[in-house]
Amino acid sequence: MLIPGVSGGTMSMIFGVYERLIAAVNTHKKEDLLFLLRFVLGAGAAFLLLSAPMAALIRHFPQEMAFFVLGVMVGGVPVIYRAAGCPGLSGRTAFCLAAGISLVFLLRLLPDGLFRGGSASLSGILIQFTAGILGALTLVLPGISFSSMLYLMGVYELILNAMGTGQIFLLIP
Repeated sequence: MLIPGVSGGTMSMIFGVYERLIAAVNTHKKEDLLFLLRFVLGAGAAFLLLSAPMAALIRHFPQEMAFFVLGVMVGGVPVIYRAAGCPGLSGRTAFCLAAGISLVFLLRLLPDGLFRGGSASLSGILIQFTAGILGALTLVLPGISFSSMLYLMGVYELILNAMGTGQIFLLIP
């Protein structure tokens, strides 16, 4: 989830834990909670250890990182397609693909810096909260990268810097 373009949902499908993750989130069994705790601790450790280096790469090599993100997203399409078990490109599949691409382009029409926040006002917190909801949706849908969504909304570097420097309160909304 830290690397833009790499979908956490797709990776969990590749590693064979997607169904268990979804089921564990929907139940309150002790073994499911322990599974989620281990998963969250691993993800948290990765975020804390790797967020500062990723922020530095984006700060020093913005164009290269943007093309890296694009390459990873395009390269992941065949993996998602195979994992979904699609026999061929039907009209319905083509429509869904076009709708997804259109949604991303519409997201780019939003004003630059809209989700950056930094303001403690109610509107600033609500905007960041909305970005959090959009980001959370990407965590459940395979093929949509959480970090790519943050990148598109213009808050990826803000989140990485906040995690890398321990500014947890910036992450609450």
